[in-house]
Amino acid sequence: MGAGSAAILAALPDETVADVLARNAALRAEKFPRCSDAAILALVRDTRDRGYCLQPGMVFEDSWAIGVVVYDANEAPVASISIAALRSRLGPARSAMLGNRLMQASKELTAQWKV
Repeated sequence: MGAGSAAILAALPDETVADVLARNAALRAEKFPRCSDAAILALVRDTRDRGYCLQPGMVFEDSWAIGVVVYDANEAPVASISIAALRSRLGPARSAMLGNRLMQASKELTAQWKV
């Protein structure tokens, strides 16, 4: 579960999130055991609360990422922007700064589509 994918998932209704998780549960259990339903649902909640996703090495332990959703002119989620780095490079202050910058970039892209 990448940060961009988690950001898109967090922008979707809870029913859609549950459907997505159900559809790939077996694959995740086999290939990505840290990406359990509970872990992804917690990530979705945190993303919704924070406004951006901070993915704490769910796929590769020391590879963290930050992601935001990008919306189209109708406010539907259509893409994401993300940054990945080693955990040591994404301390709390840097993560917040990068997350806020990505949210600004997302708003700028969405505004361009509304023109």
